[in-house]
Amino acid sequence: MLKSQQQFEGPDLEALLDRVRAELGSDVQIVAANRVRRGGVGGFFSREHFEVIAEPAKPSPKTAIDLGNLKPSRESVIDTAAYTTTASNATSVLDLAEAVNGTERSLQQQAMPAVSTESERFVQILERIARDVETKETIAQPLAQITMQPTPRPLETHLAVTEQIQSVVTSSPVISPFDPPRVRRKPETDVLERPETSLARLGLPARFIPRGESGVSLRPALIESLAALPVPSALPDSKGVVVVVVGIGAQPVILGRQLCAERGLDPNALVLATEQELGPGVPSWLQITDAPTADERRRSWRRREQVTLVALSVSSVSTGSDWARTMLDHLEPTHVWGIVDAGWKVEDASSWATRLGGFDVLALVNLENTVSPASALVLDIPVARIDGTQASPLRWAEVLTERLVRR
Repeated sequence: MLKSQQQFEGPDLEALLDRVRAELGSDVQIVAANRVRRGGVGGFFSREHFEVIAEPAKPSPKTAIDLGNLKPSRESVIDTAAYTTTASNATSVLDLAEAVNGTERSLQQQAMPAVSTESERFVQILERIARDVETKETIAQPLAQITMQPTPRPLETHLAVTEQIQSVVTSSPVISPFDPPRVRRKPETDVLERPETSLARLGLPARFIPRGESGVSLRPALIESLAALPVPSALPDSKGVVVVVVGIGAQPVILGRQLCAERGLDPNALVLATEQELGPGVPSWLQITDAPTADERRRSWRRREQVTLVALSVSSVSTGSDWARTMLDHLEPTHVWGIVDAGWKVEDASSWATRLGGFDVLALVNLENTVSPASALVLDIPVARIDGTQASPLRWAEVLTERLVRR
C-alpha cells in the first residue's frame, strides 16, 4: 500500500463508503474493496467485516477529460453528459451498474455493438459478489477498480469497462436459490463379507460351509466339515490291478511317476499310452498307441502280482477324447485317475469325465489360476491330489483359509 493510500475497516460496506467520502472527499478514488473474515477455529466462529483502501483524488488537467466537449460521430449520437454526471457520482457497485445500463440503452438505440448489463443474470452475479464469504475475495478488487473512478471516462474506456464486466458475467457461475442443494458423498468403505459368503465365492459347496464360525474358530470348523468329503476307494489286493492316469500333455506322466514312487515301484516301468509313437527313446513294451496293442498288454498284465500304472496322454480335451475312451475300454483299468484343471467350469469337467466313461479319482492342478479352487468338489468325485500334494481335510482348510486372508 502506497503512503498516499489509506485503509478503512468496518462491518457495513455502505456505511464504510460514507465514512471514506466524509474523510477524503466525494472525489476519493477507491483502490480496493475486500470482504475479510478473521478469527475463529477451522473456519468457524469467525467475524466478517469489510476492508477499503482509498486514495485522495489528485486533480490533473492533462488527464481530466470533459465528455461534454466530445463531438459525436455522424453515425451515432450518445448522451455523454448524462454518462459523465452519473459515473462521477457512482459510489457503489450498484450505482456503476445503473450508469452502465443508461449508456447501454443509448448504444442500443443508435444500433451500436454493446454488451447488455440489464439481464437478471448480471444482477445475480453482483449479489453473489456481495454475499461471497471467501477470505480476501479476489473478484471484489477488480470490480471496485472498474466502478469507483473519480473522473469521467471517454467512450473507448466505457466500452472496455463493459467488456470486462461481461467477462465476469460469463466466467462466474450463477448461484440460484432454486438450484438443488449439493449432497456430500460419504467416503467409500470396504464391505466386509461374512465367512460363509466368502467360502461360497471360493467354490466350496454349501454342505461343507460351517455356519456362524469366524476368526480363529473358522479353520477347525472347516476341517471338521471337510472330513465328510468322499474318500478314494482302496485298490483291491489281487493280481492284474491296472491304474490309468488320464491327462493332457505331460501331466499324466508326472503324476504316474509320483504314484509309482509312493507304491515302491520303478518309475521307469510306467507305461505310456499316446496317440502318436514316442520314438526309439522309449522301449516298445512301454508304449501303447492302438487298441490291439492295448488288448494284448492287458491280457499279459492279468498274471502280474504288482500294480501296473499307465499314463494316458491326450493332446487336448476336445480332440483326444474319442481315442482316449477307446483305449480305456481295451485296457479295462481297475481305477481311473482324471487330471482336471481347477480353472475349468464344473460343467466342462463333468462332461469330459462322462465322455471318458467316468473317473474314480480326481487330481486338481493350477489352483492359483482360479478364484474358485474348490468348485470341483461339486462333482462328488474323490479328490486325491491338490497341485501334486496329498489331498486331505487339513490341506483343503489351509488352501481356503489362505484365500480368505488374501481377500
